[in-house]
Amino acid sequence: MNNFFLKYINIFYFLLFFLSFVAEYIYNLPSPTGDDKFFINLFSNICLNNSFTSEFLPQFEGKWEGHGFFREYLFGKLNYNCSIENYFLINFTLKIITFFLIINISRDQSNFFFKFSLVLLTFLCQSIISFRPEGFAILIIFLILHSIKNNNCFLLGFCASTLLFSQPTIFFLFGSIFFLLNFFFIILGLKRIILGFLCCFIFIYYIYPYNILEYFNFAKDSGAYHYKWFSLESFSFHFIYTNFFPFFIFYFLFLFFILLRKFNFLIIIFPIIILFGPLSSKHEYNLIAITPYLLFCVYDKCKINFRILVSYITIFIFVIGYFPFLTRNLFTIVKFGNNFSQTSQFIKNNINKINVLPSFVKLTNPEILLKNHDQPMNKELIYKNYKFNIYEVNGSRHNCPTLSSMSPSLSFMNFRIFNSNSSYDVYVCKK
Repeated sequence: MNNFFLKYINIFYFLLFFLSFVAEYIYNLPSPTGDDKFFINLFSNICLNNSFTSEFLPQFEGKWEGHGFFREYLFGKLNYNCSIENYFLINFTLKIITFFLIINISRDQSNFFFKFSLVLLTFLCQSIISFRPEGFAILIIFLILHSIKNNNCFLLGFCASTLLFSQPTIFFLFGSIFFLLNFFFIILGLKRIILGFLCCFIFIYYIYPYNILEYFNFAKDSGAYHYKWFSLESFSFHFIYTNFFPFFIFYFLFLFFILLRKFNFLIIIFPIIILFGPLSSKHEYNLIAITPYLLFCVYDKCKINFRILVSYITIFIFVIGYFPFLTRNLFTIVKFGNNFSQTSQFIKNNINKINVLPSFVKLTNPEILLKNHDQPMNKELIYKNYKFNIYEVNGSRHNCPTLSSMSPSLSFMNFRIFNSNSSYDVYVCKK
């Protein structure tokens, strides 16, 4: 590829990361919603009180057991002042590190479209996952690939242990494919891999306040991955009309079956993919986390004639996925600016009058103690005389005025583009 073309690709990378930096670090967008609240709550408690607890888990007395915790520990400890900006900065830094890892491990690849499409797909996946641990898992996966490239078995073992205690589902899902495709490398370096694994494990055992055996028992007995939860409506929402990754399941299976043509033995992995993904019609984020790895394997291990086609499809997926994601954030900035402080101050001034709090309250008001995920500690006292229920605009619609007094939708030339925005505006629903 000539230097002229490379110059414009580098400019594109710079703009991509710059716009992402502005939206995420300067304006703290998109405002966390959905499952993000569980992990942010733990970030905050570790950062403020060194407590592995979450008010979002009242059924377990707030104890954070059975789900990955090491990534949350790092987020909490790296945030020196427990500010929202630093959580976004740390999350953004993960993308930067992942980007350079991809550039490094693909340095020997002459195909430009391989590097370009892999960077774009990985960036998309980490962006839409947001504060879920799968974004960190993607970084660890590429660090493992980096360790293979450099024949560093100790680092591979250390990363494997990190992944196990950050997102155990991804450890088993990715690990199953990785083990089969790199069997001889693992066997030859097994002693150093085990040494690296144990070194990380000892540190994790030291910082974890609960019984480490319960960490595995909870995942086994949780029942989250069960066919009884399956529904076509839920499957369509999570795997076909996936937010900012449309037709995700078809793209994922496309990559997997390309690998299957080359490595027929991967068919034994298919039940595991079904278990951790479509079986319960949810958990699409598990498969999203290993999708960049599948794309890497397609290029690295498969000599296919339609490699360019795979790249074009991947770039197309990025355009139709990330462009709306970025556009929504930029339109939110233009229309709402940074309304984080406005919402934070309103909650602080009216905390004794609010019965239901927005899911991102641990970012706007980390000092507030919660009884469960959306109600203050003294909710019984407040419930008798409360005046407001507060709901984030970046979520389900409510027939209530917003704090900003502005419409939650985003429009261009009087044409509605999005039904909601990604700001920290809230619905203020009076009693």
